[in-house]
Amino acid sequence: MKKLVTFVGAVLCCASSFAITGKEVVDKYFSENPAPVFSRTEFKVESFKNGKIDDSLTLIQFGRNKNELTETVFEVTKNPGLKGTRFLQSQKKNTADARWIFTPALKSVRKIGSQDGGKSFVGTEFTYNDTALRDTDEDNHTLVSENQSVSVGNSTYNCYVVKSDPKSKRNIEFDYRIQYFDKNTYIPVKIEYFDKSGKMVKKMEVTKLEQLAGVSGKKYNLRKVAEITNMQTGRRSVLTILSMELDKELKATYFSQNWLSTGKN
Repeated sequence: MKKLVTFVGAVLCCASSFAITGKEVVDKYFSENPAPVFSRTEFKVESFKNGKIDDSLTLIQFGRNKNELTETVFEVTKNPGLKGTRFLQSQKKNTADARWIFTPALKSVRKIGSQDGGKSFVGTEFTYNDTALRDTDEDNHTLVSENQSVSVGNSTYNCYVVKSDPKSKRNIEFDYRIQYFDKNTYIPVKIEYFDKSGKMVKKMEVTKLEQLAGVSGKKYNLRKVAEITNMQTGRRSVLTILSMELDKELKATYFSQNWLSTGKN
């Protein structure tokens, strides 16, 4: 009994020895990396299977963050089968994300249900859920390590490691995540996704991290290259930012159903 009490005491002591909690790390990510009010980004996504490219597409993205509302639109500009596909997403805290997609083949706009959030985004290994950020309060966050060295791409980061367990598993394609937050920027440079059995189903890595100044002069930490690997199939999608403009005002008409269906302001 004495040994048990001693063991429990040691565990509690270790558990309370961290100078920061898992939730505080995640909160730091948001406070240290506020989204620009406006953004315009051109990027490409190349997908690989067995070491060879099996698909490639280029997209343009417009973003707006105003009055606690985050709106994002994407348009596929280069891809034989998907060119002209447009996607609109609206996010507000404590409110379910709203998503719509326009497909040229059908010449119509349809709403994407929350139950489809785990499905592929325009044929890549990224999902619709990957295009949005989860609110801190949607998960329970446990600090696993306060100081872990992690190598991603050609860089090595000193990281906080946090286990993030969704409070609701509904419409989520994973059971929990292990996130590795760079202690300098608080960017999660690596995220591992696990199923109920504890098996890793996919992983995301930021293989190139840069800092970019907006037109206002404010500096932002930028995920220049990020990739997601499906651990079950081995297929990997690599996202590379080609160009980006931050804090330059955009027309409100970009974030409308009319632009989604016509591509015109």
